[in-house]
Amino acid sequence: RSASEAFYRSELDSAEAMYQQAEDRTLDPGLVAFNKGMVHYRRGDFRKAELGFRRSLGDAAIPRERRAKALYNLGNSLVHQAGEKELKLLQSAIECYEMAILETVDPGTKDDAADNLEIAKLLWAKARAKRPPGERDPDWDPPRDPKDPPPDPKKQPELGPEKNDDGSTKQ
Repeated sequence: RSASEAFYRSELDSAEAMYQQAEDRTLDPGLVAFNKGMVHYRRGDFRKAELGFRRSLGDAAIPRERRAKALYNLGNSLVHQAGEKELKLLQSAIECYEMAILETVDPGTKDDAADNLEIAKLLWAKARAKRPPGERDPDWDPPRDPKDPPPDPKKQPELGPEKNDDGSTKQ
């Protein structure tokens, strides 16, 4: 509670330090991750905010409304990072807003997510139009399970063993 009070007083360093301490003792790590994401977002560190919201979404017992707000805030963090140039980040933001709209029961969150969805779509269209001539046209990724948050587009895929032409593993 003290950390949240510090956050609302805009004492971000104090709030972050208290949230850090709470990580070791909490029974709700998803809430602490969400709150730390909010601190980073308010500071303008959108990559750290993104990671906090992703950790919050990784909580198997996340309450529905917190999930919707984490998706909304994750979308906002991605849009800030993407600007008008990162198609994959904007695609992920669009997916976050769409999921937030479906999952929230709060009319304010639903309206805000709908507004930001339209902005993200416009930014995506601008980014797509600005790509250099001859650059491969990036397609939307195949559909995912709507219960899973969008993947981190900056994370490198894990490489598995090399395969032969017949699908068997190379020795």
